[in-house]
Order: sequence, then structure tokens, then C-alpha cells
Amino acid sequence: MIQMADNQTNRAAYEAQLPVLRQRYPLGHFAVFAGAELLGTYPTYGQALREGYQCAGQADFFVKQITSKEETQHVVTPLAVA
Repeated sequence: MIQMADNQTNRAAYEAQLPVLRQRYPLGHFAVFAGAELLGTYPTYGQALREGYQCAGQADFFVKQITSKEETQHVVTPLAVA
């Protein structure tokens, strides 16, 4: 459960800093958070992920794209038929 708590902390830090991220960095870049701290922003998801692994090592880190508004992704799973 420690991992889940760390991830929630990183997400909360992202959400708290989102207005500043939108002003300071280009929309579309990816922000990387670890230990509730911004590690940096990167133009591609791959670069952000690589930096997260390099800086955070085995610790949890959080990568999220900076957009003008929050977008929800829906995942639909097949229903079990009884």
C-alpha cells in the first residue's frame, strides 16, 4: 500500500501545481513528479518516462500530460453474461 500512497501524493502535487504548469510550460508536454516534487517537463512521454526512471529509481513517480483541461479516459470492459 505504500506505493499507492506515494502515487496519490504525486498526483495531488501535480493537481496543486497544474495552474502554474499550464502557464510556465508548453501545453502538451509531460510533467514528471516524484516525492511530491516536479522533476521536470518533457516534450514526449518517452522522455518523461525515461527521466522518471533515472531520477526516481525504484520509487514511485507520476507522469501526466499538461493540457488546457482535464480529459477523462474511459475504459470499457466486456460484461460477463450469466
